Amino acid sequence: MVKIDADLRPQELALLECAVLMGLNAVGNTAGSKAGQIAAVVALGGGGLMAV
Repeated sequence: MVKIDADLRPQELALLECAVLMGLNAVGNTAGSKAGQIAAVVALGGGGLMAV
């Protein structure tokens, strides 16, 4: 659970939620990366930033 600022709009929350889940899935499940490994992140959009 994460406390959400009441001032955030639903559109901002949806983008943040989508980027977090996509970034974690790309790193952990798809690439199979583990903590401490070196990896290249090609794009730094919402999902790429969460992967970093």
